[in-house]
Amino acid sequence: MIDSIAPRIRARMRLPEPDPATEKWPGWAGDRRTLARAGALLFGGGGLIGLVALLLPSPPGLDEIGVVATSLVAFAVALALLAAGHRLPAWAVPVLAAIGTALVTSGIAFGGEGASVRGYFYLWVVAYAAYFLPWRWAVAQVLLIGVALAAVLAVKDDSAPLLTWMVSFGTAVFFALLIGLLRLRIRGMIARLHEVASTDSLTGLSNRRSFRDLFDHELERARRGERSLSLAIADLDYFKRINDTLGHDGGDNVLRGVAACLRDGRRSSDVVARLGGEEFALVMAESDARQALVATERLRQRLRHQMADASVPLTVSFGIASFPTHGGTAEQLMHAADRALFAAKALGRDRSVIHSAQVDTVLAASVPFEAPDAAR
Repeated sequence: MIDSIAPRIRARMRLPEPDPATEKWPGWAGDRRTLARAGALLFGGGGLIGLVALLLPSPPGLDEIGVVATSLVAFAVALALLAAGHRLPAWAVPVLAAIGTALVTSGIAFGGEGASVRGYFYLWVVAYAAYFLPWRWAVAQVLLIGVALAAVLAVKDDSAPLLTWMVSFGTAVFFALLIGLLRLRIRGMIARLHEVASTDSLTGLSNRRSFRDLFDHELERARRGERSLSLAIADLDYFKRINDTLGHDGGDNVLRGVAACLRDGRRSSDVVARLGGEEFALVMAESDARQALVATERLRQRLRHQMADASVPLTVSFGIASFPTHGGTAEQLMHAADRALFAAKALGRDRSVIHSAQVDTVLAASVPFEAPDAAR
């Protein structure tokens, strides 16, 4: 069901393509395996009900062989869907829905007198199409049902064929609309859940969890394309003093302002996230360490200018690490950027430092700085 938000979320977050077992096609709800299982359930259930109905008193005109054949075909389709699973091709799904319509129509044709009651099975096809398929295919399935029902009623001995068609087809149309509305509602709820799960509630930036997913993906892209990538970790200087002076509400307002500054000052391709507390991260694709330094210095000056009139001065320190120079994994780059950030703090704060061999020298000479509270 999360395919409905996948194009927007993946475009914004540049997430990797899903595993084929859970892959969704644009405009579809549910992955391939879910589509196959749901279809198998409906075909199998319809076939079972068709056979069980033969145990009831037979109405005049019942063609038992035809009903059995229809049920067996339904069972065969169900088994084929279970066997296909996540390998189910996209083109097969609307075809299978059309087969479902054909089987329901056959059930009506072979069902004898009063068999139009079997038209309720059309609602199964409608529910499947309206929930899982793109709207154009769902509309096509509903129209196909209308044509199929009209055709079978034309050759059946029905006391009121026009009334039967109008009630049955009208019910199918409005049932499709109802399922469609429920689908939109569910899509909206899931989209909201994804936003909440991936967004820092205070600043509106990506949170630490989604940042790691984004960072891993960007790193993999850089590795495949043999391109550079830089990570900058930012930490507000002496933020504890700001909290002590302005209170926690004031500190939260400062964090929101910093987040807005970073978000508005970045390149459109850069990823900004809040890692927690007063710590932020910036991933810059196709940027080496020097380019990242220019970007962070621009952001640092922007923040300094933005907070110039604040009651409490605010500055920020950046630590920079680049792929592949400073590491080949996310953990290595995070560690290198952290070390560079610590060096920026040790050198007096309010600056950007690129990780290098000199960073360890600076930190070795500034051991007291390692205390977390003092560092901030």
